[in-house]
Amino acid sequence: MARRARYDEQPTLEAFWVDPDPLPLEPVPSPSSPILDVPETAPPQARPQRTAQPATLFDIEADDTPPPLSRELQDALAYRDPALVKQRAQHEREDEQQQRTRRGAKPAATVADSAGITTPEPDVFSFSSQDDLAPATPKARIDANLAALRTLRSIQAEQRAATPAEQAVLARWSSWGATGVAQVFDEDRPQYEAIRAELRELLPEAEYDAARRTMLNAHYTDNSIVQAMWQAVQDLGFTGGTVLEPGCGSGTFIGAAPPSAQMTGVELDPTTAAIAQALYPTATVRPESFADTRYPAGHFDLAIGNVPFGDIVLHDPATTRSVSRSTTTSSSSRWN
Repeated sequence: MARRARYDEQPTLEAFWVDPDPLPLEPVPSPSSPILDVPETAPPQARPQRTAQPATLFDIEADDTPPPLSRELQDALAYRDPALVKQRAQHEREDEQQQRTRRGAKPAATVADSAGITTPEPDVFSFSSQDDLAPATPKARIDANLAALRTLRSIQAEQRAATPAEQAVLARWSSWGATGVAQVFDEDRPQYEAIRAELRELLPEAEYDAARRTMLNAHYTDNSIVQAMWQAVQDLGFTGGTVLEPGCGSGTFIGAAPPSAQMTGVELDPTTAAIAQALYPTATVRPESFADTRYPAGHFDLAIGNVPFGDIVLHDPATTRSVSRSTTTSSSSRWN
């Protein structure tokens, strides 16, 4: 059996640090002084000076040349230089475009800001039929509205643009004016209490009140009618320009507009306006009453839409007299 060493035979701490027979220190060239191929017969002043590498960190002199920075440290320091930050961001976006190309994906469009930094252009929703928009039955509309609200709150909280998948959810928003949907706000209908409770969680008080007011006139135009109206104005000679949609809702007229149209929509309900902007980020959507909209005379080349009809009287400051929605002559003359 092997004998266990006594205490005084145990290795001491010094045994790990003291080398009884240290090897001679080989001279190592300094990083700043490479060894040149100089014959040994050369005069002493022509021979390169050799310096020994310090044995420990504590032997480094103040005038020693530091080693080159690692790539990671260079990257970290680069982000403190605004010019390098801009250059690095541009390279990262180019790398992303190349990766998308290798994967067979369509390269993302980019736009440049005032500083010259390009960023991916936000996706614009595109629909092919009414099936991509609001559903038909009241139950499906309510469910679609709640799903759209949850999605809207998510992208707003994260302060980002909607993804194509999220836009597909937002596009099915139809507000609360349809028959069988407006009853959600009827406090005497207990079957909708859970829906009202969720709406109060998703909507601030002001937006909840605004949503209740949409019960009167939130009836969105079917895609087939929108397509026919756009075809009509193009047949009449419209080839492009600035276009106003005075009651844009979730933006069906904006989404169906030809590429040559620069769209501006006005929408009273703030939630619906936010959804329209998320669906069509390249358009201008103003969350306000059309009665408060101000643009210079002749600013728009075309006005298109299907605004709600009702016995509502508005004051037109251009003619200093009240006109109703059914009296279109005076109001339409402002856009001719």
